[in-house]
Amino acid sequence: MEVVRNINNAIESKLAKPNKNRACEFFFEKNVKNNQNFSNILFFTGVLKDNKYDIINIGVDKLISDYIIKIASDLNREYPEILPQYKIERAVEIFENSGKSYDQVVTEINSLKEQVVSDYQNRENERNKIYYYSNAVEDERESRTFTQIKEVQLKVQELLDQFGLKIFIAGGSVPYLLTNEDSGRLHDDIDTVCRLEDIDILRQIFIRTGLYNPEWDSKTFSPDGEDYGFEMKIDGVPFGIFPFIYDEETKTITQYSADPYTHTCKIKTIPVDKITDYIMTYRGRDNKEYNTMSLEYIKLTKDKAQRPKDISDSKKIEETGLLRQDVLNRIHMYSEYINTDENVMLENSGGKAK
Repeated sequence: MEVVRNINNAIESKLAKPNKNRACEFFFEKNVKNNQNFSNILFFTGVLKDNKYDIINIGVDKLISDYIIKIASDLNREYPEILPQYKIERAVEIFENSGKSYDQVVTEINSLKEQVVSDYQNRENERNKIYYYSNAVEDERESRTFTQIKEVQLKVQELLDQFGLKIFIAGGSVPYLLTNEDSGRLHDDIDTVCRLEDIDILRQIFIRTGLYNPEWDSKTFSPDGEDYGFEMKIDGVPFGIFPFIYDEETKTITQYSADPYTHTCKIKTIPVDKITDYIMTYRGRDNKEYNTMSLEYIKLTKDKAQRPKDISDSKKIEETGLLRQDVLNRIHMYSEYINTDENVMLENSGGKAK
């Protein structure tokens, strides 16, 4: 009965008197979190008065809730969006009301954690075995040389310079452009990002050049009618331009993108400290200026993907000598939302997309 006496003493102490719930939390923080056996507390709850029984359960629930949230946070940091918020909330709801001891709950959560990670890794491995695009073979994706990529990039930059517009190159070609070295491998396309306020005029410029393809424009297939950008082919190289918004108050980037082959529309939310954490202008070794996604953010995504080409690209980024270690230390991976007709219908009806 020593555990029960300790709880009662904590509740009745001068420290605890202003707030009995806080007394219970204090007891758990001091004792249970220091690896004391929690099962005794549940065993003796039946002999306690009702109000103290409730207080003890509040402490139990808080410990369980804290543990689930910590595990989920750690997982989402290591595996972006592996656990969406609604699943975390559901887990807290289920385990808080399970009637099981803290030790039992921890054991079950750890087992579920291993299964969730295993399923996630299996999905990623399967995804990396195939081309991202469903018609990759027919469309000869991954078949453009670095010389083709560089020539198209230069052609577009010269065109947009006439209008004083900037787009920012993303992806594995960036470090090779900056070092003025051939990548030694084939590439599939050029992806770029732009500020949302520039996307309409960019669209008009490429309509006038005759390069625009309405079938590859997200405005013709996005489920919510929003502008997720567009893609076209320039000298045989697929070239995408996708808009982003920077919110200086919340320090977040909202990046829109679309796949013209599968008609998939995505929204990525990216935490940043400054806009230059995401986009930069660099001077390459050929003494030309290049507007690109930041090397730190490209490296972060490459290190996460870990395909052979990503590993090579990441090493080349390090060789540029342009990495900012402070930025690399503070940036985080994005969270991603895939917009579908089903999600739009749920949101319009007041439901919650899952």
